[in-house]
Amino acid sequence: MKEKLRVTEYMLSTGGRARFRAAVVSDTHETAPLPIADAVRGIKPDIIILAGDVVEAKTKASAALHDGARSAAAYELIRMLCKIAPVYYGLGNHEANLTERQRREIAKTEAHLLLDSYTRIKVCGYELAIGAVSPWEATEQTYKMLDGLRRQGCYSMLICHQPERYVKEFYDARDDIVFAGHAHGGQWRFFGIGVYAPGQGLFPRYTKGFYGNMLVSAGAHNSEIIPRINDTCEVLSVDFVD
Repeated sequence: MKEKLRVTEYMLSTGGRARFRAAVVSDTHETAPLPIADAVRGIKPDIIILAGDVVEAKTKASAALHDGARSAAAYELIRMLCKIAPVYYGLGNHEANLTERQRREIAKTEAHLLLDSYTRIKVCGYELAIGAVSPWEATEQTYKMLDGLRRQGCYSMLICHQPERYVKEFYDARDDIVFAGHAHGGQWRFFGIGVYAPGQGLFPRYTKGFYGNMLVSAGAHNSEIIPRINDTCEVLSVDFVD
């Protein structure tokens, strides 16, 4: 059965600090790249956010298994996205054990990989700052990065793949927007409520959509054996308006 993929649109006011469009892609899990790239191309984004779980390396064993050709679709997706708009990539838990070869292949794509780091960029004439929390245990560098990002004095964006982790460990009202994935929309959705999400268990709270300053994607691919019900795979189109 062909997996359905839709574009979910959001609009967010920046209070006059920026005006641009972002595409947000998460949880692709090495699926076929063309449908996702086509969806993103149709969004016509100014920047693209990769919010984790693109390459498979959740454990050392998984990383070894995917060290070669099995990750080719993931690299091809990143390359295709880089041809559409600048890509800013934060890792997910499935990328916690990337091999040196996987890191080299990601580097070849020209995506901006953010490892507990942030960068300042200019988009549509506006100064922005974007950073990403890495999937391993938080370190001094993690908190140093967050502090620096929050002191930039411009519109800020943070990638934190696991939404429950952001809420428990890193939440700060100074973060203008946080992009997350991981929850797969709750896998089954009934009356707008997800049934299960990794890291949150049954009836998870953070599955898709906005939760304060955090925007959670349901993910672009169903990587679970259990099928999705009322939970279409998605990429996000976010218009930042003044």
